Amino acid sequence: MEGISGQADSKPLGRELPVEQYWYYIATDQMLDRKEDDRGYITGFEPAVHGPTPVYIHKDNSHDLVARNRGYVRAVFFYIRVSYDHGDDPETTTLPHRKRAFKRLKKLTGMSFRTKQEWTEWYKENKPYFEYSEKLDQVVVTGKPR
Repeated sequence: MEGISGQADSKPLGRELPVEQYWYYIATDQMLDRKEDDRGYITGFEPAVHGPTPVYIHKDNSHDLVARNRGYVRAVFFYIRVSYDHGDDPETTTLPHRKRAFKRLKKLTGMSFRTKQEWTEWYKENKPYFEYSEKLDQVVVTGKPR
């Protein structure tokens, strides 16, 4: 099969994403138009200031569990920060992007806190024990001493 450059087995158009960044985009729903091609690549578009930019990773690299874990943990931190930038309450905010962030944070962690302080304390206390669970599709706390 010929690639975009006309050579067999060529890489897709765009830049190769670090695997952790790929999983961060997946966890935050920012990987646009994601597809697997017949050459073993996952392609899509990342958000950018000047519009979506083509990116890719090799499908074999997507199985890196350490990178997947890091990407999902970064997403949890991102949503904590975005959710509470202006002190919004998850129950009363009227801003659609914040409502989505609160909902996504709960889905990613299975947790539900009312304040940024509660989320931040939980995050700081448990970050060393975070692990992505493929079964739950969530970041869970594992191995924490009691």
